[in-house]
Amino acid sequence: MEKPDKLYLMIENSYRLFFDILLLISSTYILSAFIIYIIKKKNKYLLQNILISFLTFIFLITILELYFRFFFAQPAANNLTLSCKNWFRRYWKPINSFGYRDKEWENEYIVNKKKIFVVGDSFTAGAGIKDVKDRFGDVLEEKLGEKYYVFNIAQCGWNTKHEYKAIITNSFSPPDYLLLCYFLNDIEDSIPSKKLLFNKEIFNKKDPGFFKNIKNKLVENSHLINFIYWRIARMYPDLFFPEQYLIYENILGESYYDNQIFQAHMQTIVKLKKWCDINSVNFLIIIFPILSNIKYSQKIISIVSEEIKKNKIPIIDISAILINKKFKDITVNQYDSHPSIYAHKLIAEEIYKKVFQN
Repeated sequence: MEKPDKLYLMIENSYRLFFDILLLISSTYILSAFIIYIIKKKNKYLLQNILISFLTFIFLITILELYFRFFFAQPAANNLTLSCKNWFRRYWKPINSFGYRDKEWENEYIVNKKKIFVVGDSFTAGAGIKDVKDRFGDVLEEKLGEKYYVFNIAQCGWNTKHEYKAIITNSFSPPDYLLLCYFLNDIEDSIPSKKLLFNKEIFNKKDPGFFKNIKNKLVENSHLINFIYWRIARMYPDLFFPEQYLIYENILGESYYDNQIFQAHMQTIVKLKKWCDINSVNFLIIIFPILSNIKYSQKIISIVSEEIKKNKIPIIDISAILINKKFKDITVNQYDSHPSIYAHKLIAEEIYKKVFQN
C-alpha cells in the first residue's frame, strides 16, 4: 500500500552514512593508486594496470546498472525502491476506464448477474500479484460462476473514507453484495493530521548534511545504488530508520484505544451500513491483519470486530486462516508483506465458504 513516501521519510536522516562510506572507499582507492604510482613511477606498466582495473570496475557497474534499470522488477513495501516502481510499470494492469486495476465493466456482461463489489486498498487491488486473475476477488468470481459479476474497486493507499465515497458514487451502485476489505491502517482517516509525520521537511531539518543532495539524487536515480541501499537499510533497520518515525506506528496502534478517534473512524462504517440497509445490499467486512505480525494484529482486530458486531455487520477475520502459515508462504516476498497468490486463494475460499456456499 502506497503511503506518501513513508519509508523514504524513515531514512531521510541516514543518507549520510552509506554514501559517506562509499565516498571514503572510492577516494581511498584513487588516492592509494596515485601514491603507488608516484612511488613506483619507473614501472611503466603500473598506470596501465590501474587504468585497466578502473575501466573494468566502471564496465561492471554499468552492466549492473543496466540490469537493475531494465530487467529487475521486484515488489516491495511502500513502493519506494526503484525495482518496485519497475514492477508497477510492468504489471500494474489492466486499468479500466474508471481508473481501477480491473477488467472493463461492460453492461452486456453485467446485466442479469448478481453484482459483488470488492472494495479496499492495495491488498484488494493485488499489490505484488502479477496477474489479476490470481487476486482473491477474481478467484472468487471464478468459483461463483456466470451468475455473478465481481467489481474490484480498490486503490493503493485508500482508507475507509476513500472506499465509502467510491462505493456510493459508483455508477453501478448499488450492488447485491458489498465486501469491504479492512486493513489496520484504515484508521488514518480519523487521526488528526498534525499527529502524522508525513512531512519531509521535518526530517530534512534534522540532517542538513553536506552530501545530502548528492545522496538523494544517487538513491533516487541509480537503480543499482537504490537496490544496494535498501538491502542494507533492511538488514540494519535500527541504524537506518530514524527513531522519530516509529512514532507513526505507535500512533496507529494507540488510535484504536483512543475512543474519540476510534468512534469518529467507525462513523464511516456506520454510514456505509445505513446505505447498505436502505439499498438492500448484503454487507460484509473482511478484516486483514498485518501479515508480518499477525499475533499483534489480533489485539487490534478484536477491538474492531467487537465494534463492528455491535452494528450487526458480519465479518471475516483473515488472521484466523493465516496465523499458522509460514510468513514466506503467505506474503509476496520478504520485502513485501502483501498477500501472496497462495494467500489470495485461501482468502477467496474462506469468503466463498462463509458467504456463498450455503
